[in-house]
Amino acid sequence: RWLLLALRCLAILMLACGVAQLVAESAVFANLGGGQKAYVIVWDDSYSTGFVPPNTTASASAFARSQKALADWLPTLGAADKVMIIHAARAAASDARPTPDKQAVRARVLAAQLSDASTDLPAALDEAATALKDIGPSARYRQLLILTDASNSALRDPSRPADAGASEHLVKALAAASAQATSTRILDFGTPDQVNMAVTDITPLHPT
Repeated sequence: RWLLLALRCLAILMLACGVAQLVAESAVFANLGGGQKAYVIVWDDSYSTGFVPPNTTASASAFARSQKALADWLPTLGAADKVMIIHAARAAASDARPTPDKQAVRARVLAAQLSDASTDLPAALDEAATALKDIGPSARYRQLLILTDASNSALRDPSRPADAGASEHLVKALAAASAQATSTRILDFGTPDQVNMAVTDITPLHPT
């Protein structure tokens, strides 16, 4: 019980720190460059990140802003730095392994389309933990970056009560992935007026 409480507190603290650093532009990455590093990026490209605030354009969505931030940041990395993108949308394809070919990664980022699937941050973080563990001491700095809109559906288990806190799997996955990294940053691309509502179940009135 105490271990679970500690893990939950760690996850909530990390999420709170990320929310406190609202990021809308690629300038957030400016102080991450320099030196030989390995970056494992969990990119939330799920349907909720496509939310467009009223009276704005599609470029204002969390997906579009995080996409631009990644595309602007990747060319600033060192030649030997390696990058891996893990998509957080369910069943989304991710990079097989970290690569120093930032140009190819950037091309895939720019070509990426908003997914119509829901978020699965725990599974993405499990994949990140494995990747970071495999990198091991081959990279002195191992950065875990999580780009998300911090939507309620991404952070909580819909099968549990609304006041139950973060998903237990998410708490453990975040702790495990962070343990394999030398640094973890959560970048919140959500908007203040984004409504945390979603359709989770549909039952037809007249079955065919």
